[in-house]
Amino acid sequence: MSMTTALAAQIRRESLFGWRRAPACASSKCTRDQSLWNRFFAHITTIEFRRSTFCFPSCFERELQRELERLSVTNSANSRRTRRIPLGLLMLSRGAVTNDQLWRALDEQKQTGYGRIGECLTRLGFAQEADITAALALQWSCPLLRKLPTLFDSCGIPMQVLRSLRMFPIHLSRPRSTVHVAFADEIAYAALVSLEQMLNLKTEACLTTPRELNSALDALKESGEQKEKVFRNLRHPEEIVPIVSGYAGKLHASEVRTVVCGSQYWVRVFGDSGPFDLIFTMRKTGFEEIQTAV
Repeated sequence: MSMTTALAAQIRRESLFGWRRAPACASSKCTRDQSLWNRFFAHITTIEFRRSTFCFPSCFERELQRELERLSVTNSANSRRTRRIPLGLLMLSRGAVTNDQLWRALDEQKQTGYGRIGECLTRLGFAQEADITAALALQWSCPLLRKLPTLFDSCGIPMQVLRSLRMFPIHLSRPRSTVHVAFADEIAYAALVSLEQMLNLKTEACLTTPRELNSALDALKESGEQKEKVFRNLRHPEEIVPIVSGYAGKLHASEVRTVVCGSQYWVRVFGDSGPFDLIFTMRKTGFEEIQTAV
């Protein structure tokens, strides 16, 4: 029998029985009958997750639980701050502020117990917003954009993720499969890695002023309805599993992806009507709240 004849026969069989052969489940704990007969004739729902196929819902939920736990540990390790030249010392070395101005800003920061040194310098009138952004660009060794383009492509990044991480996609180069992302404070490199994994794109970072970033985020919010749902103050990643599974079943999902962006989990469900984003923020512990304020 020729290959063409065999393919035509397979298509007739799939048309006759109404479904295609179910792929083998990647879970080592799967209890489903993996025989060829059962994979052809049993009506089995599967979902692609982490580039593998899993039975839905049992095997998928088990694998999702494992992945969320792994991401939780990885995120804790990546939360350690990168050591760089302090912004105040950098501005002092460039002559942007005087020694007395820097010490006054550091004293105010210590007394108030919050705020970045750049914010203190600006609030005291010792530096302009543009001066702080220029120093930050030098600190992070990345390009500086004082003005963002008026035309932009959100690249499908949820609004909740953009606002919480203070970033904005300013340009998508489809030939290079690269998205350029602007920040106004420090650059969240771990989040950029998550974007690459979720979107299958490369990322390049730059810096802009807080005013420009806020204007771009407001314009994006007004541009249209976002297909996303935010769940706040969850206590443990295991609470995410039944919610994702419920949406996956409701949307007839063919694939699910999940990454960590900052302090939140971003899950994308690919359903019949396109991708739908689920964002989960975890409740902070006392120690994490202290770390955030520092």
